[in-house]
Formats: sequence, C-alpha cells, structure tokens
Amino acid sequence: GMKCYYISFYEDREKLYEFMKGFNIAVSKLDGRVFKYVKLPLVTKEGLKDFIDSVFKDIVVFKPDIVVIDSITPLLNILGNDVNTRVILHNFIYELPKVINGLVVLIAESTDIKELSSLAYVADVVIGLKSEVVNNLIVRELVIDKVRGSQVLLAKIPFSIVSGSGISVWVPPRLEEVPTPNYGKVFRNVCSLFKDLIGDYLYGGWHIYVTYDADARSYDIVTYVITLALLSNSKTLLISYKFAPYDILKVAETYLKERNVSVDCKELFKDNLILKGFNPAEI
Repeated sequence: GMKCYYISFYEDREKLYEFMKGFNIAVSKLDGRVFKYVKLPLVTKEGLKDFIDSVFKDIVVFKPDIVVIDSITPLLNILGNDVNTRVILHNFIYELPKVINGLVVLIAESTDIKELSSLAYVADVVIGLKSEVVNNLIVRELVIDKVRGSQVLLAKIPFSIVSGSGISVWVPPRLEEVPTPNYGKVFRNVCSLFKDLIGDYLYGGWHIYVTYDADARSYDIVTYVITLALLSNSKTLLISYKFAPYDILKVAETYLKERNVSVDCKELFKDNLILKGFNPAEI
C-alpha cells in the first residue's frame, strides 16, 4: 500500500487509532514503514521556519505517498494576519506535493469555507463536510468547493457516517436524457380527483408527488396507493415515516369499510405488498 505520514497537533495516537477502528481500519497494525504518526507541539511565529525545516527533512527521509496535517486550523490561528509567516507556510504546503510526488491532505475546522480562502488558494481540491439540524434531524452534506482543472457538476452530496465502514456518500443518478415513460405499462386511475387532474390512466415511469397540509389526514393517500396496487395487481413497496406497517393496513381497511368495501388487506396483498415504517432519525 501507499506510505502515509500523519501529522497531528492535538489528536493522541491512541485516540486516533480508536476512532479509525470504528471505521474498520486497524491503523495500529500497520507497519511503521507504511504509516508514521507524528505528534507535534504548536509553534510561535518566530519558530515557524525552523519547525517547517525539521518536518520537511523528516518527510524527505520517510518518503511518503500521502501527508496528512490534522489540523491546520490551530497553526493558522497562531499566525493570524502575519503576512510573512503565512507566506512561508503557504509555500511549504504548495511545494510539498511536488517534493513527495504524492498527495497532501489538510484538515481544517471552520463554520464557513470562506474563512479558509487563503488556504484554499493553494489547494487543488477543497471538500467541506457540513452538518446542520433540520426538523430536529442531523443533515450532513459533502460540499465540493473546488477541484482544480475539473468541471464540478455536482456541488452538494448527502453523506452519512456509518460505523464499520466510514463515510458513505449518496450520489444521485444523473441522466443525460429525460427517459420516455413506459406507455405499455398501464395503471388504471382509481381517484376521481386525480382523474380530473391527470386522466384515467397512469403509466410506468411516471412520478406522482402529492403534498398536503401538516395537520391534514393523510389516510386518503395511503388508501389510494393500496387500492391502485390492488386493481393493477402490481408488486408495491410502501414506505412510511409516520405509520407502522400494521397501522397502515388497519387505516386502509377502516377507510374502505367506511365506504362499504370489506377486505382483508393483509391476506389480499401477502404476495404483492411490502410495507415498511422507518424512523427518519435513524436513517
């Protein structure tokens, strides 16, 4: 494998190894000739040049393919707006990939990528991992802010941190052309309201997006989907973030009974209907 030189200003070796175990990566078992962990103290502005010279010599001797600096933020904070010392650091970072003929990964903490604009200037690739709370749920996004020499077609991508595997990125499919609906696959519309809006039939490849007020009853939609599956004899997957599978069936049966239609939904759909109720907070 590739050789990695890991510089840390705060992270203890044991803590790093423990975190990486959660991603199913046993860093502690790597040969010292492949992975080198170096914990360094923070330096003053006056000692920056000697500090860089010392690190540079050690990197040249180790000959890594990848250098990781975790994290560059405290070093930048110490330097502040001192132009002369920042120039020394930026030149070191900019020239390092050429010297090792490899990859340099800078880890930085910031609430706004614009705060790292001077550092981003010397980087070839800038990727941000952002998280925010939306409707009491954590929403994580991978933001591709810059890729030198490449056209960025997708700037924001949802991701999740999965124990045992690491970061899982959910890249949406990108279609070059709008696909033609399958007009040979016909579903008879069972809702009079929808008939008025979109006609008597639905076709394979269509998407129907229905919204309603937050305090409105959504039972009609559930029943509509189940009835549509029944009349078209189609295999159906119904996912709810509000109801359990048992409740979905009971709601549908009750709704139909109120309209003098007596059915056993569970028996009727045992081969064609799959119901799933998920807690969105756990996804």
